[in-house]
Amino acid sequence: MSVVNEPGMEEERFAVLVEAYGGDPARWPMDEREPAMRLLASSLVAQTAAAEARRLDQSMATAVTAPVYPALAAKLLADFDRMSQRPSLRQVVSAVAQIVWPGAPVWQPATAFGLALAIGIGIAALAPFDTPQADDMSGGVFALDGTPDADGGQGI
Repeated sequence: MSVVNEPGMEEERFAVLVEAYGGDPARWPMDEREPAMRLLASSLVAQTAAAEARRLDQSMATAVTAPVYPALAAKLLADFDRMSQRPSLRQVVSAVAQIVWPGAPVWQPATAFGLALAIGIGIAALAPFDTPQADDMSGGVFALDGTPDADGGQGI
């Protein structure tokens, strides 16, 4: 059950406030500071949430940070510069689209290629598989391959 002050703040909102800004009221937003302070004075749940936030603030303030070596920092910055200069997929697609269809938005060449692909797939799907041979001589060539008339030196 949440306690609601007359012009004040709910305990759920106070919990979100101290999670986001910590236990120090000086860091809370100005428009919420006064209602939060009134709730803090009257609610045990708010006092507990603020105490937990202060403990977390204290442990974060005393935490030891790892040193950043200058060589590592230089390598990371160089990698960042190298990666930022690398063209993205969007830039590559735009460049190809400008080569294919200069001055047009990217969607126009993409639509043209997609339509050509769909037509090609449609023609391939509807094309007959069995096509009759129009050349009469091609049938005789295959017949010669199957039944040889000459001995070919096998009966020697």
